[in-house]
Amino acid sequence: ISLEIPRGSFVAVVGPVGCGKSSLVSAVLGEMDSLQGSVQISGSTAYVPQTSWIQNSTLRNNILFGYSYNQKRYRKIIEACALVPDLQILPGGDMTEIGEKGLNLSGGQKQRVSIARALYANSDIYIMDDPLSAVDSHVGKHIFKRVLSDKGLLKNKTRIMTTNAVHWLPLVDVIIVMQDGRITEVGSYLELMKRVGNFSQFLLTHFRKFQESESEVDEDIEVRQMKMKMWEHVESVTSQSESNTSGEELINFHQNSLLLLLTLAIVCALHFPKCQVMIRHAATKKTCCVNIFWKASNVLASVWLSKWTGDPDLQSTSFVKNMQKQRQYIIVYGALGAAQVIFIFAYACVAALRMVTAAAGMHAAMLDRVLKAPMSFFDTTPVGRILPQIVFMWVTCVFSVAATLLVISVNTPIFTTVIVPLFLAYIAMQRFFVPTTRQLKRLESVTRSPIYSHFSETLSGCHVIRAFDSVARFVQTSTDLIDKNQVFYFAGISANRWLGIWVEAIGSLVVFFSAVFSLMTPGINGAVLGLSVSYALQITQALKWLVRTMSDIETNVVSVERVQEYSQLVQEAARYTPLRSPNEWPYHGQIVFRQYSTRYREGLEPVLKGLDCVIQPGEKIGIVGRTGAGKSSLTLALFRLLEASYGEIIIDNIPISALGLYDLRSKITILPQDPVIFSGTLRENLDPNLEHLDQEIWTALTMSNMKHYVSAMPAGLYSEVGENGLSLSSGQRQLLCLTRALLRRTKILVLDEPTSSVDVETDTLVQSMVRRVFRNCTTITVAHRINTILDCNRVMVLEAGSIVEYDNPQYLLQQEESHFYKLAKSDGII
Repeated sequence: ISLEIPRGSFVAVVGPVGCGKSSLVSAVLGEMDSLQGSVQISGSTAYVPQTSWIQNSTLRNNILFGYSYNQKRYRKIIEACALVPDLQILPGGDMTEIGEKGLNLSGGQKQRVSIARALYANSDIYIMDDPLSAVDSHVGKHIFKRVLSDKGLLKNKTRIMTTNAVHWLPLVDVIIVMQDGRITEVGSYLELMKRVGNFSQFLLTHFRKFQESESEVDEDIEVRQMKMKMWEHVESVTSQSESNTSGEELINFHQNSLLLLLTLAIVCALHFPKCQVMIRHAATKKTCCVNIFWKASNVLASVWLSKWTGDPDLQSTSFVKNMQKQRQYIIVYGALGAAQVIFIFAYACVAALRMVTAAAGMHAAMLDRVLKAPMSFFDTTPVGRILPQIVFMWVTCVFSVAATLLVISVNTPIFTTVIVPLFLAYIAMQRFFVPTTRQLKRLESVTRSPIYSHFSETLSGCHVIRAFDSVARFVQTSTDLIDKNQVFYFAGISANRWLGIWVEAIGSLVVFFSAVFSLMTPGINGAVLGLSVSYALQITQALKWLVRTMSDIETNVVSVERVQEYSQLVQEAARYTPLRSPNEWPYHGQIVFRQYSTRYREGLEPVLKGLDCVIQPGEKIGIVGRTGAGKSSLTLALFRLLEASYGEIIIDNIPISALGLYDLRSKITILPQDPVIFSGTLRENLDPNLEHLDQEIWTALTMSNMKHYVSAMPAGLYSEVGENGLSLSSGQRQLLCLTRALLRRTKILVLDEPTSSVDVETDTLVQSMVRRVFRNCTTITVAHRINTILDCNRVMVLEAGSIVEYDNPQYLLQQEESHFYKLAKSDGII
């Protein structure tokens, strides 16, 4: 590729799905490995990715992105990006904390924040990858006029924009047409139209579907008519943007994000029931018994060895009797040694088995509850790790200390007089150390989480960070976070050293008193004295581990408490019910709403209010409305992701509340706006339940226009797609989701504006395929672009969760007072 972009020009990059538009942008940013040639950029850059990258910070910090705050400039950018109404609704305005990955913002809001961030950087070159695909039409017009056009804020800047929205092309300076990774045409809109090449055919395909009838006229006339229609459409870019945010939804999301942040600061107190849970899962009677036998055999072996070495008969008896007694000592000592081997092996096996069983049991119970939790749960913090092996370490240390004190006390009974004072000193030290180290560990954990969050955030947005030349700032932020964490980490290490000194002191006192009292005990022989002192020397290490394991138990019991909480989560409805739907259900696809109302959680206002309508079998229904009107909530209600608070939904004479979730959800297909691709092979993504033959999958790929791409992959259907389908373009991911829907062939299909990120040709392909393949199915289309549902049988207009209009779209367009007419007018359809 050879390309030169003049300073201050506005360049649009167009082409079909997978042609290399995003790859060209990545190459300009230096994010692609160069096989040959070079890329030279004169000036600073700002980048707006197709998938918005949002930091876990305030909305203002996301826009400033490290630059100093200039109120006048900031307000001007906020207004240009149509964010003013959103700031008025957000609970904290622009100081609202945005959750991880923009949790409490809609897709359009995140994209506008991303554009505002680029504007505030005041760079020389602006590189934008389909920046208007995630916003509604009227908002896109506002941003194009106030930001991108020659009258916008970037009028004197170099702008490179990939796009599938052809109606903006007459207003750009240069158009780059790509095909199969190559640049096929470069020129202005008028120049490319005069050539009657790939570009003009590309546009002609798009505009033919809007013509009322095909006409056999000269091609130049058709092109001229197409240009006039496009110019008229572009001139209509005058509508003001309206709020894209539902205040109630934003507040709900904001509350969830606050809960996520506050959870990090909450410190759960240690309660005996939590210890009971951990001990019940880990330390069983078998574990304790095996440990007792192991320690007993260990102590008996030491005592027997002491008796052996101190036996006076071995020095005075004859050689034959001496050998007989030696053999007796050897056999008993060997048996005790073998017993130790057996018991320690048994203890290791039992402990390992119990650790695995305990972890698996607690994890399985938690996972089962989490997977069956309602959708509102999944805004909370993920569960931490569980360390049941700490219980076994603690049990071992307890038995070690007990065995040591027992041996010393039996041999030197006077030693029991100092056990109590030493024990009190040990308790005092433990009561000081354990709470201190527990808090230090929790503070270290709390300050460690931002390090991981910052690392993950930086990794996902590294292309944006490099484009803004902010690498040094992010490295410094990471260093500062690590420094804060090391303050508590070092304090924890120092506390452990403090513990070591005091435990060594107590251990030294034990050895001292053991030796002194042994010498004071009349009639004690050297073997017994050696046994007492050797056991006294072991107590220091045992005491140290006993204190540390007690501290670890108190610290990690919080994880057990959290697992318990997750194991008691409120569950979704049953996966199966006695009323099983027949395999052929739904037979026709009729959907009836009877006074249906629902809310996201108890205590909140209903998001759908008294819906009462009938969708006949095979009807094509379009659902429109302002953001927050309840469009997405209606689709959630169909899948019972939201349960009815009043009324019911009936599909082919069966109330969906009477069905199990599996029977319901397996019989309805949804094609989402954001394509969902899992790690694994293409085949696993298209047919996760292995219900179809390869030939059926290839047929579906042919229908979705993806066969040529999959055939070119080295492993075909068994090629890995990577996490989230990173090896695929956004349009290709959407086409794979369409292929998945084609394989399911259900009677009810839900479409959530699935073609917002694909080119015009692919959009036409998807729309025509849905009409052809699913012509006998009931189709519900949630529309953000009015033109995509003009051919529906009926249109449902929602406002504040209620149906305000439900009629034929052509009839509603004739009623100038209708809500649908006003929506169509704001989109430039009228």
